[in-house]
Amino acid sequence: MGAKRDFTHEEFDDDSRVDAGCPRFSLSLSLSLSCGKGAPALQSAVDGGAGTPNASSNGNVAIEAGSALPTINGGSRALLDEPAATQPPIIPAPPKDTRTPLQISQAACTRSDGKWACPQVKRPVLLGASGGSATAATCGPACTVGNWYIDPQNTTTCAADTNSCTSATCGSSGVGPCVTFAQIVTRLGSTSPQYPFAQSATFNFLSGQSAGVDSIFFTPLMSGGGFLKLTGLAGATNLGTASIPGTPTGGYGYTGAVASAGGTEMTVASAPGTWAAKVLLNNTMRSSYAFVDQVSGGNATLSQPQTVASLTSTAALPNPVVDNDWAAGDNVTAYSLITLNLKKWATSGGDLSSGSQPTATYATGFIIPDTSGSGASEFIVTNTSAALYYSLLVVNSRLEMASGPGRSPSATFAADYFAGAVTFLGAQAALYGNIFANTLNSNSGGYVECLNNDVHRGIIFILGGGFIATGSLFSNSNIEAQMGQVACAEVGSGAIWGSYTAELFPNSTWYAYNGATFTASCLLTTGAIKFINGGTSYTTGHIYNASTGLWDSGIALNPTQIDDAGAVIAPKMVSAYTNGSN
Repeated sequence: MGAKRDFTHEEFDDDSRVDAGCPRFSLSLSLSLSCGKGAPALQSAVDGGAGTPNASSNGNVAIEAGSALPTINGGSRALLDEPAATQPPIIPAPPKDTRTPLQISQAACTRSDGKWACPQVKRPVLLGASGGSATAATCGPACTVGNWYIDPQNTTTCAADTNSCTSATCGSSGVGPCVTFAQIVTRLGSTSPQYPFAQSATFNFLSGQSAGVDSIFFTPLMSGGGFLKLTGLAGATNLGTASIPGTPTGGYGYTGAVASAGGTEMTVASAPGTWAAKVLLNNTMRSSYAFVDQVSGGNATLSQPQTVASLTSTAALPNPVVDNDWAAGDNVTAYSLITLNLKKWATSGGDLSSGSQPTATYATGFIIPDTSGSGASEFIVTNTSAALYYSLLVVNSRLEMASGPGRSPSATFAADYFAGAVTFLGAQAALYGNIFANTLNSNSGGYVECLNNDVHRGIIFILGGGFIATGSLFSNSNIEAQMGQVACAEVGSGAIWGSYTAELFPNSTWYAYNGATFTASCLLTTGAIKFINGGTSYTTGHIYNASTGLWDSGIALNPTQIDDAGAVIAPKMVSAYTNGSN
């Protein structure tokens, strides 16, 4: 902050003048998201941790007027420490596995201690003679297998832990899926095996897991652009296909949609009976996915549709792509996702290949359960790789992400449905078209970028040095900052829109950035706009009067007034709604 009087702990007043000893307001922006009931208590700002953009010594995120808005690692978007690429990289195809299916099965059937795991699969003489044992540092032949298949409910009727685990269907001589994830870990020799250079591994679940059985903990070491992927899409239950009965309404997802103050999520009237909250929809004519958020009176609200390819690809850095062309008559297939007992899923390794393929962690297409039954369980996420990409998930537990040592250390969440509260504690995240049915918190230097019309039905709360930048965000709840910052940038047609209430507490800023205006995009709401101090809310503030050199008070907090003045501030709170020009 520039030189100023310490107004932070004084009560906000509405005197007609603030004396000339109060200098013009100087911006220092900080954000933290923390939402709703159970939000953490207000605490002092902490030092910005590794990866916090432009972190100042007090944990605030400082942005100089006219400088570029920092962005998070997400597809072609720039890393915090790197310039954006002028064009997307050309990703070479992964090396083809030239082995026969039998040879792959034989590799999969060799346990880390050299013992044979598949009685019906022919054991090659050379592999049997070589014996040997693998450790986390020297993974055996099983670590050369690129695709594993697990069928816990035996929907194939032939799943067995004595199978090769390398096929979704059953063939002769023991080729087929396993029943348990634990069987594959046994063959790999560790929950943290070290894979050969550039080797990738995908774990395909063909059916869901029973509650409390075969928990999934897996943290392998990978390099050279090898990736780790967990997917349950192959096990999803097809609920049937139906056509969209009429043109959708709301602020996105179809031709002509406009985000507006008081606007709503994408809505389909007279929705098919199979559509319910957390059901995944695949528009087969558009090749794009969306989740059903809620159904009321036969009307279904949906998340922002995004393309199948961009949500499921493992090529290059994540870059989800919106589809705003859903239309009446489109055929849409509904799916119920399987449940997997995921506890920890992350590879360690920061390599990018020469073709920019990241050593990355992917998880897609399943439900993470809440074992407490009350929303108290936590799914802990830490990125330790070049990219972490979670898409098409339903997370019924709380999700907690702390800052880790990964590249930038950020994560990308795309087209997910978060039923429980989400907290980013000093962590960075790029959010694309998700549904937040509960609170979203960004605390202690957290940096969160909202893109592709994230839907927020719970409070967004920014606390203690956190930061939220928006490309597009829908909210019908509260957006609150305590010692934090909301930065709204003119990114395409992005806006902070809906019917939310905007609330700034002491030492906080709501910033229209890079040419954005409050009227057109940054306060596009029918809700109240406030300062909050000492439990009291205020709907007026102060503007600087250049002719007198004083701050005039009683200025209404509305988008037009803020745009006209450049900034409306609460000087004793050191808070402002501002475009940085005043």
